[in-house]
Amino acid sequence: KYFIIAIDALGNGVSTSPSNYNVYKIKSLPDISIRDMVNSQYKMLTEVFKLKHIFAAIGGSLGAMQVLEWSVAYPNFISKIVAYVGTPKMSTYDLLWINAQLNIIQTDKHYGVTEKEIRKSLSMMMAGIGRTPDYIVEKVKPEDFQNYLKDFDKEYSSTFTLEDYEYQLKAIMHHDIAKGFNGSMEEAANSINAKLFLIISETDLLVNPIETKRFAKLTNAKTLILNNNCGHLAVSCEIERCREEIALFLEE
Repeated sequence: KYFIIAIDALGNGVSTSPSNYNVYKIKSLPDISIRDMVNSQYKMLTEVFKLKHIFAAIGGSLGAMQVLEWSVAYPNFISKIVAYVGTPKMSTYDLLWINAQLNIIQTDKHYGVTEKEIRKSLSMMMAGIGRTPDYIVEKVKPEDFQNYLKDFDKEYSSTFTLEDYEYQLKAIMHHDIAKGFNGSMEEAANSINAKLFLIISETDLLVNPIETKRFAKLTNAKTLILNNNCGHLAVSCEIERCREEIALFLEE
């Protein structure tokens, strides 16, 4: 029914990233932002696909941050926006885990820890905050824990490298759609013309839902609140419900 364009964000190892920028003969890759990701996508849609308007944009997590950035960067380009387990800006709780990961990366690099071992530590940390304590306890039995740990001792992607991840973490850390509005989320909300549907996980430990809830009130957005033990991956645990709600929103 819909013509779907799926976009790789800057810094993910496929689009322009620290791991591949030499291919494009760039001397050095500057830090990237969520707005940079959106601007590059706008150029692709308008200059390559020759589109002047699109019906909808949908994204989850980092993708949700991008579509919310779209809502203020190009307010007349998209009719409907669906953002799930995302946020219009990072909470202080979010900034804590991001800075913790950046500190692990930078300190381990300084002491010569291998990329594989650094990524193993980060993956273990993300496994803990990507779900919930209840989920881990329920799914990982004590007698299976050592085997569970072995899953982290693997070869990690050579396309999406540690440096790519570091660049994206820094982009996420500075994400705030109100930046262009003197820090006023109210002004940012008032600039949005797209209809919004925000899917929020109450148990999300990775992207705290508090800023999204505030934003939903400011924009009178349609919301779906999930309250399961899947944390940041709440949508995957209620995928049929979310699919149906998104379909209804797109039909409205």
